[in-house]
Amino acid sequence: MTLKKLKAKLAESGELHLTEIPVINSGENISVQLCVEADGTLLQEQSAKHYFEFKCADGKRYVTPPIIPSDGQLVYELENSILSGCGNAQVQVVSIDGDRVFKSQTAEFPVLSSINANTQTHFVKDFLAEAQRLFDDLKDGRTALNQLIEQVSQQIADGDFKGDKGDKGEKGDPGFAVWGDGAVSQSNVIWEVIS
Repeated sequence: MTLKKLKAKLAESGELHLTEIPVINSGENISVQLCVEADGTLLQEQSAKHYFEFKCADGKRYVTPPIIPSDGQLVYELENSILSGCGNAQVQVVSIDGDRVFKSQTAEFPVLSSINANTQTHFVKDFLAEAQRLFDDLKDGRTALNQLIEQVSQQIADGDFKGDKGDKGEKGDPGFAVWGDGAVSQSNVIWEVIS
């Protein structure tokens, strides 16, 4: 895909003029390339770090990571955070070398409105039909549960779950017993419950 070119010229005086402005729509992402050509020695300092600062059409502000100059130009592909709103956006070149901070004037470019639809069509279900379907499912589930309860009750009454008496198991450890007067006993020892 060919990138749209947003071109500008940066003068040593700090004037920043847009020389080519393509159609830019809100929501575009990495489809617009900002190319700023600088006059003279503005980008020749090896120790300087160069950035773009943006004021978006929706008022948000962003700064780019450091941009390495190439052939006297600063180049940056605009992300959708920068192009999220529609209206006029602004760009400014910032160069920092030690304590020295250079800022160009701002240049303004339009960001047009866009549809910005979801990736899928949106299907709205009929609320009443959906509620009726859920109600019918609940009614069917209740009917099935009542039938199961009736069937199990009949099986219990018919003795279907009774089996033959099993073998006697081994004697277990002594347990605790609570008597009617609140006394607790284990084996032959009796403790009084403190109330």
